[in-house]
Amino acid sequence: MASKPDTLPLSGITVIELSTVVTAALGVTLLCEQGARGIKVEPPGIGDPLRYLGTAVAGVSALFANCNRGKESIALDLKQAEGVAIVRELAARADVLISNYRPGVLDRLGLGYDTLRAANPGLVYLSISGFGTEGPLAAAPAYDHVIQAMSGFAAVQGRDGQLDLVRTFVCDEVTAYTACQAATAALFQRERTGEGQRIDLSMLDAALYFLWPAGMSEHTFTGAGVVERSELKNTYRAFPTRDGFFAMAPFTDRHWHGLFRATGNGELCEDPRYATMAARATALDELFDRFEAAFATMATAEVEALLRELDIPGGRCLALEETIAHPQLAATGSVQAQTHPLLGPLRSPAHPARFGGQRPPPRSPLGALGEHTDGVLGELGYDAAAIAALREKGVAAG
Repeated sequence: MASKPDTLPLSGITVIELSTVVTAALGVTLLCEQGARGIKVEPPGIGDPLRYLGTAVAGVSALFANCNRGKESIALDLKQAEGVAIVRELAARADVLISNYRPGVLDRLGLGYDTLRAANPGLVYLSISGFGTEGPLAAAPAYDHVIQAMSGFAAVQGRDGQLDLVRTFVCDEVTAYTACQAATAALFQRERTGEGQRIDLSMLDAALYFLWPAGMSEHTFTGAGVVERSELKNTYRAFPTRDGFFAMAPFTDRHWHGLFRATGNGELCEDPRYATMAARATALDELFDRFEAAFATMATAEVEALLRELDIPGGRCLALEETIAHPQLAATGSVQAQTHPLLGPLRSPAHPARFGGQRPPPRSPLGALGEHTDGVLGELGYDAAAIAALREKGVAAG
């Protein structure tokens, strides 16, 4: 059963989005799926460039649809004073404004924090940038690939001296989740103080913060007495079998001793170099190499049965189609289906949190650029003649 939208945690909160591509867009979608109203401001004509990136239906990419659920789209030309004035009106009524324009852009447009706060002291104003507002890269452009390269993701993802990238927008998405959490925390503080605030969030900081606990564990202690052990990243392997791949995470002594016996290495159970967790911690690479050689001769189903018998966390590596169709996801309702008036039938993930034991309802992706322009302007008090005049001047579209 799904929660009603008006019972979700952020019901009654309005968020204005000034952004392109992933970080701010996905962050606002997360807020919308927890009950907020999201109004996305796009430039007339082309709209958010994310609309054109990757697999598409009716001129709308799946990536854009996935990052823009539960929102309204209003098309405004912010190069014109009247377009800026409309955003000011929206911000005066809003709870949160989220943007990922480069530092200084909104100030030059007349949409800086101080300007908007004067009309709405309770506004939470969140600015996402690639590298922050200070330092030699403050004005530099950034996308996910660059942040992966600089934050340590490429180093952690690589192996045997080679660097590599995670082949999806992991740093964009981590930044979006961080933005959602930060905005929610600021709203909670506003409940106590009555005051909004400015939040600055850099993609590089968000990625580094996310990666640090395990990814930087070899670079945390800086004094004497450091004992070096196997790098945890090397335990992340897709073990090849005769007919596929699988992953596993043995942890306890019982797990490891069971694997030793099952792979013909039973003598290691008594070897002081491998018998205990503390001892094994310096030899994980060697032990995983042994397991890899043994599993390469087995079928994946055999390995899965063995792991179940030993109660070791593990599973077959799935193709994307297999993931979507997995019976566990079907049992939990984790993939939701809907039919969009422009985009047709589509799938989306269910929100992972169940509020009050119930999932938030599926939210529909944005379709046509500016499809909600007239409705939003009407709420601000613009009548049909005024809206037509704005369209005639190219200030509004949709």
